[in-house]
Amino acid sequence: MAGVLHLKMRLNNSILTTVDDPTSSTHGPSDLQRYKLASNNVCVRCVSSLSAEEICHWRELASCSIEPNPFLSPNFILPLLQEIPPLAPVQMMVVTDSETGEWRAAGLFETPQPTLKRPLSYAHGLTSPYTFLTGILVDSCSAQATLDATFAHCGRSRDWHGLHFDSLRADSAFVAAMHQAAALTGTQVAEVYRWSRSQFVCDGPHTIDQVLEKCSRSRRKSLNHARRQLEKQGHVEYRLVIPSHANHECIRTFLELEHSGWKGEAGTAFLSAASTTRFFLGMAESMTADKGLVFGELLLNGEVISSTCNLLTSDVLTAFKIGWNPAFADYAPGLWSEVYLASTVSRELPHITRIDSSAKSGSYVEAVWKTQQPMISVTYSWSRRGQTIESLRSYYRSVKNWLEVAKIPSSYKASP
Repeated sequence: MAGVLHLKMRLNNSILTTVDDPTSSTHGPSDLQRYKLASNNVCVRCVSSLSAEEICHWRELASCSIEPNPFLSPNFILPLLQEIPPLAPVQMMVVTDSETGEWRAAGLFETPQPTLKRPLSYAHGLTSPYTFLTGILVDSCSAQATLDATFAHCGRSRDWHGLHFDSLRADSAFVAAMHQAAALTGTQVAEVYRWSRSQFVCDGPHTIDQVLEKCSRSRRKSLNHARRQLEKQGHVEYRLVIPSHANHECIRTFLELEHSGWKGEAGTAFLSAASTTRFFLGMAESMTADKGLVFGELLLNGEVISSTCNLLTSDVLTAFKIGWNPAFADYAPGLWSEVYLASTVSRELPHITRIDSSAKSGSYVEAVWKTQQPMISVTYSWSRRGQTIESLRSYYRSVKNWLEVAKIPSSYKASP
């Protein structure tokens, strides 16, 4: 079985990597790892026990993380845990500088009970219906050393067999640093799933026509037709709004538009439940204080008919939610909102480098934002039992994918 643990395998969408490194936690930490551990304190905390000063450290870390992620900011997490707490217990791993006490890394994890399908205890990066990117906040100035120390510490832990993240940007500097830290400590990396997500790269000012150039000819034709039909109804304009307080009119307008459409009918709009309303308003109050909310509004004769809510972190704008007046559905307000957002942000907010759609594969936004961002779901295992089970799981996924590609008759397929 030891031979199974030390291999590199790529079959279809399953990737499994284990590095037999002499500095692996199995062999004990190296002198370099001891130094990194000595210069960093790693501990697990309860979010509710954090002081105001510690929350300030957390907020500062979120603003300088190697991977900008609004879904790990205290402005997002604290209202989420208060109003929509997950079923599994949530713990916070914090890495601080031993001398200054400054936060170097912070990650929030759910710790679900082991099941027959997942018999070992893993820490799962916190997810929710409103979380579209998981991971860990890591200070960009000391990212690699911090993650090396984190993995070295975790490798000696008996509480968890590894970490699992549902949604990471595959080609990000954060994932590269995580994989390097895993290699240093003999931690196994198993890629569970891979997909693509649309994004808009702001590589300079873009006019509306320049955004549309990347669309198919038929899409450009249908969008321009919809725009001409809308202009027959009156004056069309678009604007960005960065609210300075939680009672700003643009926030109420967005909530009403989101609730007026299919989300309201399905009961998934923020106004559909008191808890989700409180979550959004609490998040909005925290984020507006840091200028972290950006609304894009499409107007007809001065009335907002479509609104997008976007989260601003460092040089990345993350699309969060959209709402539009269903009475104007024939004029493609959703697609035009995304086109206008890309063009206006690239011209009016030049420090933004990209807009993350937060969308699933096959989303409508792919029709106008053509650049694809590779995404992965990944598991890091440091215990021998965890590595063994993940090796078997990866092998099973590879065989299953091969059978699906080969279209083997179902009667010959192995049962799950």
